[in-house]
Amino acid sequence: MKRSFFFFFFLIFCLAAKAQTDTLVYYLNEHSEYLPGKEGMETMRMVIKPVKPEKYYTVRDYYKDGKIKLVTHSKKDDGSEFEGDCLEYYPNGKRKSIRNYHEYKITGFYYGYHRNGSLYTIMKYNEMGRLVIDEMHDSTGVVIVANGNGKGMEYFGPPLNHVDKGDVIDGKREGEWRRTVNDTLKAVFFYANDDIESGIGYDKAGHGYPFKRIQEGAIPEQGFFELSRKISDKVTIPKEAKKLNLRGTVVLNATVSVDGKLSDIKVSKGFGYGVDEQVLKLFKEDRSVWTPAKSYGMPLENTISFSVVVGYSRY
Repeated sequence: MKRSFFFFFFLIFCLAAKAQTDTLVYYLNEHSEYLPGKEGMETMRMVIKPVKPEKYYTVRDYYKDGKIKLVTHSKKDDGSEFEGDCLEYYPNGKRKSIRNYHEYKITGFYYGYHRNGSLYTIMKYNEMGRLVIDEMHDSTGVVIVANGNGKGMEYFGPPLNHVDKGDVIDGKREGEWRRTVNDTLKAVFFYANDDIESGIGYDKAGHGYPFKRIQEGAIPEQGFFELSRKISDKVTIPKEAKKLNLRGTVVLNATVSVDGKLSDIKVSKGFGYGVDEQVLKLFKEDRSVWTPAKSYGMPLENTISFSVVVGYSRY
């Protein structure tokens, strides 16, 4: 492991001098968002300037241990918009996928691979930009979907411990698909024309929870906008702030429990002039019924951010 880290930072050092002329270095977090520095980095991106007659930048992403993660091209010097073939690799060095970009959009065929390097799936992007399944293979090479029909299997994660299984008909997921996590049933999805119409989530005890959307945030009965307007209408703006024609937003953070009760309510962004205290008091006194956040239909505790616009005569 020490050798891997040494290689990674040695790679940075070797390219640092070159970066002044033809290589740019960026740091990305786990969500592939650009960072101002190395802190929180999960991926290092190197963007190599094109040499005539080439017109595209070469983009190379590396895992923290220095192993290659992705290779592609881009028209932009930050490598944010891919163009042409894009090869992605697992942390073990095996090929993960091949896809193609044209004018910043994914097009053509997508090839996915198992962690052992064997072919997993062949899919094609249709005119709507959605993937149509052509072939699927299990990790031993056995064909499970051919010509868009068969018993499909999808797995993801990390660490790829979520497995979905169900029917593929004419390249689309149809009917009942079952999701397991570490071999335990997590949910059943009901597909129509490759879209989830509904589902049932299961807790550890095996109890079922119907749902329409896999993830849902907490929400007040009248919706965020109406509750915000209701509170804003009750706020009194001090004369001093009115004279200065001050306008702004008060932002509150709160925890919504699994039974819809609010707690730990705080001001995260204030307006001043005593307005923050008014908004906080009005929010705490409000009797709106809250629906808790849900995951696979199961209620869960969730932190919400709630904004109230103040100083404006109307919304």
